[in-house]
Amino acid sequence: MRRLLDQARAQGDLSLDADPEALASALLGAFYADHLAVRAPAVGWAEHTVAVVLAPASLT
Repeated sequence: MRRLLDQARAQGDLSLDADPEALASALLGAFYADHLAVRAPAVGWAEHTVAVVLAPASLT
């Protein structure tokens, strides 16, 4: 995941100020929280979670 976030920064899709480690932790934490709550992700969960977590760091 870190490689993908670094690639997004290099391509200008994420701000150079974006912290890839924090973004990866936020994305994985959201998944882990649902897993611990023993609930299946809703339809569109991945797309929604990525949009919410990455929106503040996005340049697009």
